[in-house]
Amino acid sequence: DCVATAIEAFGDQGSTTSSFASLLNHLAGKTAATFALAGKAPNEDPVLAKSFFHLCRAYMVFCPEAALGLGPGGDLRREDGGDGGELLGCLVGLAVACAESVVERDSLRACLGFLSALFNLADRTSATNPPSSALTGGRGVAFERAVLPVAAQQGARLVSGLLAALLGGAPTVLRDSIVECLATILCALTLDRTSAVGGGCHAWVAASLASSSSFGAGGSQQIDPAFTQRALGALEVYAGARGLAHAEGGLAGQAAQGARPAMKRQVKLVLLDVAKVGAGEASAEDCIYDVAGF
Repeated sequence: DCVATAIEAFGDQGSTTSSFASLLNHLAGKTAATFALAGKAPNEDPVLAKSFFHLCRAYMVFCPEAALGLGPGGDLRREDGGDGGELLGCLVGLAVACAESVVERDSLRACLGFLSALFNLADRTSATNPPSSALTGGRGVAFERAVLPVAAQQGARLVSGLLAALLGGAPTVLRDSIVECLATILCALTLDRTSAVGGGCHAWVAASLASSSSFGAGGSQQIDPAFTQRALGALEVYAGARGLAHAEGGLAGQAAQGARPAMKRQVKLVLLDVAKVGAGEASAEDCIYDVAGF
């Protein structure tokens, strides 16, 4: 918690990035080792997990270059010559383990906050970052060079774990937080099957929705396959290239940037329907999505 406070106060000062990166690398290694030696999932020690993911979120918001191992030019690096992507892989790995073993509310909420902040980097453009930042340019050098490779490696487990949590594995009070996190991830990676990243994400969601292991946790009922196909089709449109292009229309500049949040709201509504149908709170027949105009 003390480190998180320091990050919030001084993380935006470029001169502190290297020191904060070394500190997080040390803390992440010690935290991972603690869980490994104890043979526990991260949220089985809720106090440690909550504090650690709160720290990770602070890094993503106030000093993302340090957590992603990025220099001013956007190159993955560590001062010791190692691969800067290893640190992010460790952080996401711990988050995946937490999502897959949902037993405690507060640690999962902190984990979701970190993941949402991480994948929100997809929308961090040059307009919101200083010129010297590695986050300048388009979707951000950070997201392209650091986040996407880790997502490709661990995304399948992450999406599956979050969908299982949404469908009864997690406390109902966290439903909105899980939906927000999942929607952020899907919109950041897209479900566009014509791209390598989007195609992979589409396959992860399709496999998770089709798998009976994603349902039944916490009392959720088996979902009608016809409904999961409708939901998947809607997600593919809203979180894909067609949905974004439709929302942007002929807009430009800041108006066009508002298209992504509009599509994200649609993605969240579909995910909420999936959760409610799985919990028996809504009928699959009532969940119809008009995507013909996209």
